[in-house]
Amino acid sequence: MTLLFVGVATFVPRPSPKLVVVRHGQSEWNLGNVFTGWVDVDLTIRGITEARDAGALCKREELELDLVATSYQRRAIRSAGLMLSRMDQCWVPMIKDHRLNEQHPGMMTGWNKHELAKVHGTQQVMQWRRHATTVPPPIAADEPLQQALMSDVRYRDVHVPSVEGFHDTLSRVKAVWKDTLQPALQEGRNVMVVSHGNTLRALVRLLDGATDADSFHVDLPTACPLLYTYDRAAGCVAHEVHGMWGESKLPRRGRFLLPEDVVQQAQKAMREQVERNIAYTTARRGGEGSEGGSGISTCEAWMASEDTYGTQYVNEVDGWSYTYEVRPPSSWRLDRTAQLQNRAQHELMVQRKQLLAANVNPRTARPVGCVLVLVRHGYSQFNARNRFTGWADAELTNRGRDEARLAGSMLREMGFGHVNRVYSSFLKRAIKTAWLMLDGMDCLWVPVKNTWRLNERHYGALEGREKRACSEEYGLQQVQKWRRGIRDRPPESHESIHDRRYDGVEVPRAEALCDCAERLRPFLEDELYPEMRDAVQRQREANEAGASGGAAHGKVGQQIELPTFVVVSSENLLRAMVQDLEGLSEKQVPLIDIPYATPLMYQLDADLQPLQSELAKAPLHHGWYVGDATRVQDVQKSIRQQVAPTSSTSGEDSCILPEDDADDYNKAEWVCDFWLSGLDF
Repeated sequence: MTLLFVGVATFVPRPSPKLVVVRHGQSEWNLGNVFTGWVDVDLTIRGITEARDAGALCKREELELDLVATSYQRRAIRSAGLMLSRMDQCWVPMIKDHRLNEQHPGMMTGWNKHELAKVHGTQQVMQWRRHATTVPPPIAADEPLQQALMSDVRYRDVHVPSVEGFHDTLSRVKAVWKDTLQPALQEGRNVMVVSHGNTLRALVRLLDGATDADSFHVDLPTACPLLYTYDRAAGCVAHEVHGMWGESKLPRRGRFLLPEDVVQQAQKAMREQVERNIAYTTARRGGEGSEGGSGISTCEAWMASEDTYGTQYVNEVDGWSYTYEVRPPSSWRLDRTAQLQNRAQHELMVQRKQLLAANVNPRTARPVGCVLVLVRHGYSQFNARNRFTGWADAELTNRGRDEARLAGSMLREMGFGHVNRVYSSFLKRAIKTAWLMLDGMDCLWVPVKNTWRLNERHYGALEGREKRACSEEYGLQQVQKWRRGIRDRPPESHESIHDRRYDGVEVPRAEALCDCAERLRPFLEDELYPEMRDAVQRQREANEAGASGGAAHGKVGQQIELPTFVVVSSENLLRAMVQDLEGLSEKQVPLIDIPYATPLMYQLDADLQPLQSELAKAPLHHGWYVGDATRVQDVQKSIRQQVAPTSSTSGEDSCILPEDDADDYNKAEWVCDFWLSGLDF
């Protein structure tokens, strides 16, 4: 069957590309005035607001990003995601690179800056903190914070320093500039770097040509975007002057998007944190992107009490729920806490009881080579209104955000300490589900790759319309065929998509499920499966080396884990993948209802063949859902009922019979003509 497409666009290099430099929002340890370094603390609720404000400032500048680079640390990754979300550019590629981590402050890690100055003197602490050639004492190898870093799976192939000087940080930042940032700018792409104070001081040194003495005066407050223009002909940032760096004579070629007086107030507060035990925030009182208010706010620095360590708080910002977690100064390798963790544990406990009652053996007949997890996005605003969504870029609801976090927490409780890679679509409901799921797993550093090939099927003229209203207009069976059939293409859309994320992509006017399977095939054969085969081979070699005593990297507590890949997409694309993995017939595929943000697990052998599982429920034989089976089935029933007989269509038979079997959801059959419907003669 031939796809019907509308216009094709191509990327045009920008003549004067932009580089945005942003420090992460306020973290828990910024609030405590504590040296943080490589410790993976979370944002405060103020930090979340700061990051959203920074995104609003970039949006007001009408910045269209082509690449985002950030560190392996959650405070920077979350800030980048919050900014992209506020800019409505979640799909922009995000590179996570440990070379953009904060400078390791050695033995100062975990110390309050003011308290450390009482012990060693203000001048000495300022030298350790700011001087380009003065290196603090290293942290002891047996310190819990350093032990946690050494055992962290994200750093298993990375040298974890015990301390770094500014020149050490400058060396790794220079490497990122040369191999990632400058090439992208030279290609005419707009780039944003979201990182840390000293890391960005090193980047500014490269951009503004600072000396060691100048670098002492470079201060970048939290969430204050600094905008540079890149000169492609000269191969460097444009020689515009927007101010001076502190008390130095170094011209600043970047322009802060916050008012200069606000930036200067924040820089002054940063300088005073050694002499005074204070914290500051740049969150504006006037709201997102506002220049209102009287500048920054300061307060006495404080750390959460020990009885709140690990507590996960949920706060609302502009109607959206955000979580942040309190982490202690002694150890940050914490179990996920409170409500979310308890719910994940409860779901898995219920599932284990259900398996025992059914006498189900979860073991497989052949060794498992790798794991593939399929996850539908969380409940979206269009789901809440029972509307056909397709390529429309609907936002998650707060329910959907919680579902995504729960999915991650359940995977973590199952023992998934990390995954190799996550793939998602270009649609923010899927991308944000991936981000929130990784947050629930405490694996935000895992790479996420977005591809249009994982977009939901294009529903053509049905997109944005209420499903039952469509049934009344076109007939129940016809809409069910469009929604569930394999070869039924809905009426075409007459609206063209003009969206730069689809530059170079032939955008369909409408798609049947077989069209989705056709565009999915290159992703599976050229990207996902080769990546999985490589990971299986690497794991086999690591296992063999470990058996012969040669596999140790010297990391504390490192464990060998199965290669695991996650695909986060929409229901119909996942149905196409399930059909491929399960070998289902055209009569079985319409019966697949994929619940929101519920992991669908596939164990594959070393040849990537799915292994049969007693946990699977018909029509599946290999894949099984994680969590309470009763809850999963209730959600599946609600999805099936989204297109069901109404008072206006009650005289028309449904394509799915029986329409509602309270005793066994899996007894239903697809009874419509699935061979000829939708074909043109």
